[in-house]
Amino acid sequence: MEKIGRLSLLASFSCRAKKGADTSSNSCSHTQVYEYSPESGERVLLVLSGSNNANLINYLYCFAPELYAALCCCLDRGNLFLDLDGMEAATADGEDDNPDTRALLEGLAAVALFPKREVNLEAAQGMVSVILCGGKGSRMRSKELHKVCFPIAGRPAVNRLLDQLETAGVHEHVVVVGEKGLQIVREIAEIRDNAAFVYQINENGTGNAAKQAAYLLQSQGYKGNVLVVLGDKVLEETATERMLHIFRESGADVAVMVADKRFWPDGGRMVYDRMGRPVDIVEKRDVQKILLSERFLNLAGEMERIPACRLLEEILAVLPSDSKARPMFPELMERLDSGEDLDRSELDALIPKTSRKYVYEANGRQIEMSGEELERMCNTINQAVYLFTSEAFYRRIFSLGTDNAQKEEYLTDVIRLLARDSERHWKIIPVPVRDKNEVLSFNNPEELLHIEEYYNTKEANLTFREQAYARIDEELRKRALRPVTEWVRILEEFGPEVRAVFGKIYGVNTDLHRERREVYLKTLRKFIRVYGAHHPVIISRSPGRINLMGRHVDHRGGYTNYMAINCEVVLAAGVRNDDVIEIHNVDSRNFRPRNFSIGSELSRLPWDEWLNMINSEKVLEMIRSSSGDWSNYFRAAALRLQEKFKGRLLFGFNGVLSGNIPLAAGLSSSSAVVVTAAEALTFINGLAIAPSDFVDLCGEGEWFLGTRGGSGDHTALKFAEKGSIIHMGFHPVRIESVAPFPEGYALFILQSHQSPRKPENAMQIYNEKVAAYEAAQALVKSRYPLFQERIVHFRDINSEHLGLKPHEIYDILIDLPERITRSDLMTAIQGEDRERLEKVFTSHHEPEGGYEVRRVALFGLAEIRRARLIPELLQAGNMEGTGRLMNFSHDGDRVSRMNGLERVNYDNSCPDEYIASLKNRLAACDPTAELHLQPGGYGCSTPLIDEMVDTALSIPGVIGAQLSGAGLGGCIMALVKEESAESFRKIMIDAFYRKYNLPHSVEKCFPIEGSGVVAL
Repeated sequence: MEKIGRLSLLASFSCRAKKGADTSSNSCSHTQVYEYSPESGERVLLVLSGSNNANLINYLYCFAPELYAALCCCLDRGNLFLDLDGMEAATADGEDDNPDTRALLEGLAAVALFPKREVNLEAAQGMVSVILCGGKGSRMRSKELHKVCFPIAGRPAVNRLLDQLETAGVHEHVVVVGEKGLQIVREIAEIRDNAAFVYQINENGTGNAAKQAAYLLQSQGYKGNVLVVLGDKVLEETATERMLHIFRESGADVAVMVADKRFWPDGGRMVYDRMGRPVDIVEKRDVQKILLSERFLNLAGEMERIPACRLLEEILAVLPSDSKARPMFPELMERLDSGEDLDRSELDALIPKTSRKYVYEANGRQIEMSGEELERMCNTINQAVYLFTSEAFYRRIFSLGTDNAQKEEYLTDVIRLLARDSERHWKIIPVPVRDKNEVLSFNNPEELLHIEEYYNTKEANLTFREQAYARIDEELRKRALRPVTEWVRILEEFGPEVRAVFGKIYGVNTDLHRERREVYLKTLRKFIRVYGAHHPVIISRSPGRINLMGRHVDHRGGYTNYMAINCEVVLAAGVRNDDVIEIHNVDSRNFRPRNFSIGSELSRLPWDEWLNMINSEKVLEMIRSSSGDWSNYFRAAALRLQEKFKGRLLFGFNGVLSGNIPLAAGLSSSSAVVVTAAEALTFINGLAIAPSDFVDLCGEGEWFLGTRGGSGDHTALKFAEKGSIIHMGFHPVRIESVAPFPEGYALFILQSHQSPRKPENAMQIYNEKVAAYEAAQALVKSRYPLFQERIVHFRDINSEHLGLKPHEIYDILIDLPERITRSDLMTAIQGEDRERLEKVFTSHHEPEGGYEVRRVALFGLAEIRRARLIPELLQAGNMEGTGRLMNFSHDGDRVSRMNGLERVNYDNSCPDEYIASLKNRLAACDPTAELHLQPGGYGCSTPLIDEMVDTALSIPGVIGAQLSGAGLGGCIMALVKEESAESFRKIMIDAFYRKYNLPHSVEKCFPIEGSGVVAL
């Protein structure tokens, strides 16, 4: 039985959550039953139910002792049932409406939904910020919106603060929340994943709030520095950077940011000793308490009896309301409520002795001051930004009291307690701000308005825009670079000019226009939410693609037949004046915010020519350790372009991405992100790149992700034409012909919902196939010296180019080994081909049994031939022939087939007798032995994909079906007669998707325009 403090886990089980419950991520409710050990010795049970409560009690016990104590206090009253999803509390007698129980329930429900409960100590690198957002912020006069969520120039205050801290180098945060805490959590977690959250159940001041973070950090064993900031602060990065620099250079234990009292007259007063060292911070309320005490006593010296109304007048002359005086003078205020006059002795007894003077210790002696003397002496005020060593922070944060005017735990008392520490001298330093705008804060709408005006003016500064605009072609800039709010207005109005642009990109499909318009608006609105409303922005886009024929051969100099499809990624990119790329995703749950500096990435890499750099062990380790991180697609584009333009450091951008290309589905979702990022970088930096060079750079850039493919996908995404199929050649990239998509036929994309279980294994398979191609080409050149100069690319191994009869191509294939090991291969190869293979080998491990050279070579040569024939078939309207080639092509990737009622492995080997038979048959003019009708054996399908293809081919009206993309999962495509389109959709859903209980994904494709920057 697991014991957690005074609680012991008795049982744990799961069930379906109640209808309507806010379960956030799933519909399963978890229930735990605990036994509690109260002081009385009675048996008390806690039943805790909720969909996100896993390890919740353990978390409270280890990291949130005040919440755990509050839970124990509620259990001291007896059995308790808590439903965190339904926000219900009950005892054995029925509903529990005790305020303490309600506060506990709200706290536990909030913690259960925290996306992150602990700090990433490695990522912190010795610096963590603690952001205090636990207060109510009642002076903002909003029942709905928490104070720190109010926008400043279109950016929620707390996210603006975190941005500013991260710019200064603080990258891990602990955010303390209380009432309306989930609102803050959602606001932050939507755009960043480097913030842990803690809950303040006792709304007992800034010191108590900081203590909640200290519990967490100390329990995690954190030993770095702690920057504590109130959540309503807005900091210029210069102030934070200066504070961090001075703190490190001085070797201080504590630094406090201070300002001239004239800037912020309501701030806590800084008290210094004769050496100029901070020794105390006196809150304004405490100064006011001393001043009021002095006024009361002066009245007592002037009058025998003092009217209650007169005392209230004195209070209201200093404080905004008499309610603020109640925690200062609880007994006096209770007496004044009666309306009775007081005599001198009564008033004297009701004014605490400790509130009549300010007393502090300095240099071993006590000094007393009146309120007026204190005000004259204190010319600087506390800006509520503190930097502690963790040792100093832990030393006194847990020993704060409430002996002050507001009866709260003041964070400022930590300074006084450290300054008076008799056991150790703590070095405490002030860090002054340069001007009143370096540190801003707000307590009411009026103060917020002033900050809003300041940042609106600052962010609309024309100097910044002029610098950004200067790097971009003037004519294109006018059409494509606009303030983000102007883009929103234009798209909301959706006038003739926008409709014309959408028609050029998407064709005449008005439903598609409406859907794309909403995506653009959603992306731009998130940009405003993340970055504010005063940024010049471009919109770059890139579609997904489908390759009707020419799979796995573009990087061999082969041919493809591409069509861009009506799924795409859209990037709103705002110009910056530094080299940082910061990216957020509309789908913030699955794609967390990322940022990186291009210059910093360069400093980490062995910067040489591109291939050497990406083959270095350091880069390969980076790829392995960050596999699957979506920011790598942006790195790929940025680093490849930077290597191309070595003479200048590229500018980055602020970006928000949205996309609806299915992931890992063979539709080039990853290449689309690389291309749209490269489109944005090319535009923002004013780079002059020919389109053919652009796609080569994108293809090579994607090598940074670990693959060694070509630029075929990127070419398709860039050069695709609306309503058409483009026939392309490679090395060099070129469009050989364009054919309209045939009328009377529909091309469907069907998603398998299958992806490689281990991405690293998939990368291994992809790269060993490429190595097999390289080995085949090198062996042919080695064994046929007469052809050596004529074989530059794998596609050059064909009968026409080499001057052979068609059947003689099989002589070359039979000379290739079915399998070959690296050692045997390197023995057979010399010179440049050997060096090239050595580089290729660094991308993967040697496959067991060696490389399947012959079957991969046969597939590649046949696929190149099939891809060359497709334009002729399309122009002739021979769709049956097109479908037949699709089927042969899929057989080249096939790994399974039906044998009666059983699915068995598919044999795609190419033994000597098989190749010899093909040669003899073709020499005898047997058309079935022609090269393009041979599948070969690339083998990147899966049994599930094969079943989808076989199911599709069994449906009337389907003339061809095959794997789409790189394989090992993803999608298939099916070419269907238009009159059979709807029946095809229904049968596939019934025969495949319902069979496996998979989401239906049978989508008809519309050919759209290739990638680019949207310009009006």
